[in-house]
Amino acid sequence: MCPGGSFANFMGLHLSRHKLHAEFNKTGMQGNLKIFTSEVCHYSMFKGAILCGIGSNNLIYVKTDENRRMIPEELERCIIEEKQKGYEALIVNTTTGTTVEGAIDPVTEIGHICKKYGIWHHVDGAYGGSLMLSNKLRPKLGNFDNVDSMSFDPHKAPSIPVFATLFMTKHVGLMAKCNSAKADYLFHKERESYDNSLDVGDKTLQCTRALDILKCWTYFKGCGWNGVE
Repeated sequence: MCPGGSFANFMGLHLSRHKLHAEFNKTGMQGNLKIFTSEVCHYSMFKGAILCGIGSNNLIYVKTDENRRMIPEELERCIIEEKQKGYEALIVNTTTGTTVEGAIDPVTEIGHICKKYGIWHHVDGAYGGSLMLSNKLRPKLGNFDNVDSMSFDPHKAPSIPVFATLFMTKHVGLMAKCNSAKADYLFHKERESYDNSLDVGDKTLQCTRALDILKCWTYFKGCGWNGVE
C-alpha cells in the first residue's frame, strides 16, 4: 500500500536505480554532501539519505551526552572536520523527543551553530513537538529562531488517530519551487471558489491523499486550546 500513485511511481524509480547502481544507497550519487544528526536519531534519517540519493555513508552521527542529547561542541567539531575534507554540510537534524529515551537535543545551541555555518536546521519533533501545545512545557524545546523546518506527529502525544503528520518550514514558497510540476490537467489555477495558495497538491511529492488535516481540526475544535494543553 502506498499513499497514492505518485508515491508508487517514486518507488518504481527508486527500485530501478537500486538495481542498476545498488552502491548508491551507501555512497550516494554525488558523495560530497553530509547530513549531521544525533547518534540516537530516528532511522528515517538513514532511509532519507538513501531516497534523496545522498547515500547512507554520508550520514555523520554526532555523539550524545549521558542523557542522550546531541553535544553541540561535537556537532561543530564534526562540521569543521568534514568541511576540511572538502565535503559540504547539507543539513543538521535536531531531535526533540528521541524514540527510546525521549531526549530533547539543545535546539537553541544547535541553531546558533547552523546559523554560523549557513546550514539548514531541521527539527525532528515527531514526538517531542507536542510540547509546543503547552505554555508550561514549551520552554523545554528551546528557541526556534534558527530553525528552517520541522516535523510533528499529532498522532503521537495528542490522541489523534494515525496518521497525522505535519511538515512546517519558515521559507515561504520554497515547497512550490522545489516540487511543482505545473500539471495544468490536474491543478486548475483558474478556479476562483477558493484561494489557490491553499492547495498543497502541487507543492508536495504526494498527489492522491486523504483529508488528514480534518482529524487535527476536529480534535482542536472539540478540545479547544485549553483542553489540548
